[in-house]
Amino acid sequence: MRRARRLRRRRRTPGCGADAKTPPRARGVRRRWVPCARLRPTPSEAPSGSALLDDVVAALEALPSHHQLALTVVLGLFFLFLGWRNARVRHRQGRTKSGLGTMLAAMELTYVDGDELRGWIKENGRVSGVDAAWGVVDVRDEDFDEMGGHIPGCIHIGSEDFDEDAADRLVERIKGTGGALRRLIFHCTMSQVRGPTLASSFKARLTQEEDEDFEPPEVCVLAGGFRRWSRAADGDPDFITIG
Repeated sequence: MRRARRLRRRRRTPGCGADAKTPPRARGVRRRWVPCARLRPTPSEAPSGSALLDDVVAALEALPSHHQLALTVVLGLFFLFLGWRNARVRHRQGRTKSGLGTMLAAMELTYVDGDELRGWIKENGRVSGVDAAWGVVDVRDEDFDEMGGHIPGCIHIGSEDFDEDAADRLVERIKGTGGALRRLIFHCTMSQVRGPTLASSFKARLTQEEDEDFEPPEVCVLAGGFRRWSRAADGDPDFITIG
C-alpha cells in the first residue's frame, strides 16, 4: 500500500517552475510555491517610461490639427483650474491660521462692556487719548469716515497706519502722562479682528519697555466695537460725535 503511494507520487507531473529531476519532497516538509516563469515579464517585455512617452507623443501627433488645438485648450484650462484651486486652498489655510492667532490673542485680553465705559464717562467726563485715566484708540480705516461718528476724545490710528513707529509714538505719549493713563481701550467696527489684534500687539510692545519707573496701562478691547456703541449711544453727544 505504501509502496503504491510512493510510486504514484513519483509519476506526478512536476508543477510549474519545478524541475523534472527534483527529488521527491520529504515527509512533513511543505513545498514552496514558485511562480510560473512564463507569467513573469522579462525586462525586454516591460515597457519603459520613455517608451510610453514616445507612444503618447506619437498618438498626439497622429491627431488632426484641430483636435490637437482643442486638446491643448482643454489641458490649459485644466491646469488653470488646478492652480486656482491650490491658491484658494492656501488662502483658506492662511485665513484659518490668522483667525486662530486672533482668537488666541483675544483670549489674553480684557474686554470692556459699553455700559461700563458709558458709566465712567458720566462720572468722569469725556475720555481722552492718553491724558485721562481712561483712553480710547479707534483703529478703523475707511469705515471711520463711512460710518460717521466716533467716541469723543478718542485717538484715531487706522490699522493700516498702526506700524512700529506709530506704536512707539503712542508709547512716548503714554510715558509723558507720568502714569495718569490707567486703561487704554482699543476698538474697530465690531472689535473682532483689527481691534483685538492691534490691542494684543500693543500690549506686547508695552512689555518691552526697560524703564523700571514706567507703569503701563491696562490694554483692553471695547466689546462689540463702534457698531454696538453707536446703537446704544443713540445720538447722545456725550457718547458719540457725528462728523
